[in-house]
Amino acid sequence: MNYKDYLDEALEEMDLSGNVLDKPDILMEVGSLLKRVRRYKGISQKQLAEKTHISQANISLLENGKYNISLSLLSKLLEACDARMKVRVTIDGEEFD
Repeated sequence: MNYKDYLDEALEEMDLSGNVLDKPDILMEVGSLLKRVRRYKGISQKQLAEKTHISQANISLLENGKYNISLSLLSKLLEACDARMKVRVTIDGEEFD
């Protein structure tokens, strides 16, 4: 089994019911952010794939909100674009970071 088939099978087996990450809006927001950073830095999906050893097809899935990305993978992709990630949580209008 190749890696793409493995990912496809893993995605089919994932049960995200009741999980905040099953909401497509958060996945789209993260994917859109990754795409904006990549484009800002003038890096193509193919170049990012070569830098990170992640297939261009999977980067496309990530950028289009079709894949539940881990924070460590997001950090790796951003670092390949010379960007850093900062986490901020807002509760009742108060920000924590």
